[in-house]
Amino acid sequence: MPDYTCKLTINAPVSDVYAALTTQQGVAGWWTTDCDVQGHVGGKAVTRFGRSWMVFTVETLEPNRRVVWKCTDQHAHKSMNMPPEEWIGTRLIWDLTDNGGSSTAVVFTHEGLNEALLCHEMCCGGWDHMMKGSFVGYTESGEGKPDRPILTYGPTLARGQSNT
Repeated sequence: MPDYTCKLTINAPVSDVYAALTTQQGVAGWWTTDCDVQGHVGGKAVTRFGRSWMVFTVETLEPNRRVVWKCTDQHAHKSMNMPPEEWIGTRLIWDLTDNGGSSTAVVFTHEGLNEALLCHEMCCGGWDHMMKGSFVGYTESGEGKPDRPILTYGPTLARGQSNT
């Protein structure tokens, strides 16, 4: 079964695109404002969406070329209509190619997000919105459309605690 893949051409330098994937400010600018990101291999990235959250381990950082995160923990609230730990073991892979100064090719793959997962349709739609809309908007103009949860649940790196 094929994994979710999205191919984009972004009108921004590869260094800006890489920063959007590897910094707290970057991830908060396009995916979710409620996040903690440690931008080093072995570091953690935590994304929170209201009562749902995911913890990733940063597996690969090849500056301006490749970013890989592996989901190591998750809680999907029942309102998400998916098993609470469905993403665990899947990987987010961004491959970047410098097209010459002000343009970057991005191939994003959510390895493991395929038709075998109950969230397949919903998650593919979510990635379409986030990558084709919010990520492109943030990297090209600084105007992303990240999720903005009202309440915070789940693990936090800054405080080292969980309020689930």
